Amino acid sequence: MSTGQKPSLWPANPLTPYDVLGYLAPGATFVISLYGFEFWIHHRPETTLSIHTPLYTLVQLALPPSGEGAWALATLFLIGLFGVCYVLGHIVASISAFSIDRMYVDKAHGYPFRLLLGLEAPLNENPLTVPFYRALFFWTNAYILFRFLGLRGMPLKVVAFVGAGIKASNFLYGAITALIGNYLRTHEAFPVKVREAFHRNFQKTFGMTVDEAGTTSFWLSYIHVRSLPDSLTSPAENWLHLYSFARNLGTALYLAFLYCFVWWIFNSAEVALLPISDRMVLAAIPLGLFACAFAMLMRFYYLYADYFSKYVLRAFLYSTEVKDTKAV
Repeated sequence: MSTGQKPSLWPANPLTPYDVLGYLAPGATFVISLYGFEFWIHHRPETTLSIHTPLYTLVQLALPPSGEGAWALATLFLIGLFGVCYVLGHIVASISAFSIDRMYVDKAHGYPFRLLLGLEAPLNENPLTVPFYRALFFWTNAYILFRFLGLRGMPLKVVAFVGAGIKASNFLYGAITALIGNYLRTHEAFPVKVREAFHRNFQKTFGMTVDEAGTTSFWLSYIHVRSLPDSLTSPAENWLHLYSFARNLGTALYLAFLYCFVWWIFNSAEVALLPISDRMVLAAIPLGLFACAFAMLMRFYYLYADYFSKYVLRAFLYSTEVKDTKAV
């Protein structure tokens, strides 16, 4: 039945919650973090030095002049800034999807559904893959952090001793993740009866076993859940938005830390001339970004493994069990 309305080229609500949480917020966080870092450099230190601040200078050049009638230029500036943050958010999301989803989660831990369903590792998987990627992740970030703390002008001097050997390096990382995982309960599989019921219902629904489907088994379950009523699909979509937000925001904060790290390398001679109190504050900003990035990474994995993945599998099992019960 026609409503008599003409088709619109511009949707009523062009931004979805995922656009805001997954793209706009991380992009804006990245820009604000860098601008705040360089803004403090210009306005706090007592010593006037020739320090390069690319983003701060670019923003100052783009700011519209004040005065009567400047609101139009200010509006254009805000629209442009909004667009830049949105585009940067997509770039951040692409980096986070590759580095966190495909490398950190897939290679260093394995997707949560395998643990939840008690699946064995693929036969063709190299036994050194998991410890290698865990050691790579841990020691790469440890080196970057200690290298930052050892830069010229840094109020602290830290020497990093990086252990040799993949398995030896993996021990420390494994101890940390095991401690956190046991507390957050992200390393616990479903009870045996729940796993057996899921395997049975999955094969009955899709005509193949979970092992035969591989990683597709989780996405088939997710697609099945998305086809259910809103009362079951809404929580899944909510956890998807929240874990994507945490993942992309953590990546944005980490990229901001890397920017500060590279900036300090190129400006270390000038930074060394600042008073010790200013250097301590200047060092605290990147370190805060680094700490917040890893806090968001922990929150991402917690939401992804303990809420999103568990809910999708539970909702699939619930819907198929209820369907079978009604059929009887």
